[in-house]
Amino acid sequence: MKKNQNFIAIISALMLCCIFLFSACISAPSKTDKGQTEKKKTARQESVLKIDVSREKKQTERYEYSVELPSFPDYPELTALVRSLHDKRFAEFDRESAENFKVVSKGSHSFIMNWEAADLTDSIISIKIRTYEFIGGANGTDLIDVINWLPAKNKRISSADLPAYFGLKYSQKEWLETLSRNTRDILEAKLNRAKDASVSAFIKEGTEPTADNFKNITVSGNNITVWFDKYQAAPGSAGILSASINIKDLR
Repeated sequence: MKKNQNFIAIISALMLCCIFLFSACISAPSKTDKGQTEKKKTARQESVLKIDVSREKKQTERYEYSVELPSFPDYPELTALVRSLHDKRFAEFDRESAENFKVVSKGSHSFIMNWEAADLTDSIISIKIRTYEFIGGANGTDLIDVINWLPAKNKRISSADLPAYFGLKYSQKEWLETLSRNTRDILEAKLNRAKDASVSAFIKEGTEPTADNFKNITVSGNNITVWFDKYQAAPGSAGILSASINIKDLR
């Protein structure tokens, strides 16, 4: 009987030790828990940009309509700018679509608009809006519109304002010439390894140092990306083109 009592006492002691160790393991923070906590702290330190995304799709007798666009509750002027851009593009499409549909009343036209963020920070909100329009014929039209917005000043800046934003001491002429030279080299490397003179001529024309050629530039940290419309700097088969440059390479 005494041996049985001793055995029971030993088993009970072991069970208590196991419970104690198990409790300690639960209460002690693991590396994973610590990492998650640090992420939460980091997230708290960064301001959160409020964005609502609206999606609308419909099909009419004449066209397919598919639009996804952001709105910014803290920046109603920016939201209004995005909406006005949509309204302008759609009004142009609707007018041309109606005219073409009278002539060829078969097939379906398309209006598709979506967006992509390059940067969404306290420093700058930089977004690219892409529109695809098809109103008959062999090919549709791809269009790019870029909006760069300074939250601190609650205003839009143009591509011409980017040197000042980055602290670059360029005149507008120097800025356009720098963009022209850099993007031309990038596009030649991307598209023209065979050194085709006709392709070079296309690239040269699309990268001439004019404000219109460099109106669409997104910002992402210390990088800029220049966007070229379809047919602007290459044959249509190349589609929409881009050239990214690190600002440190322009100083």
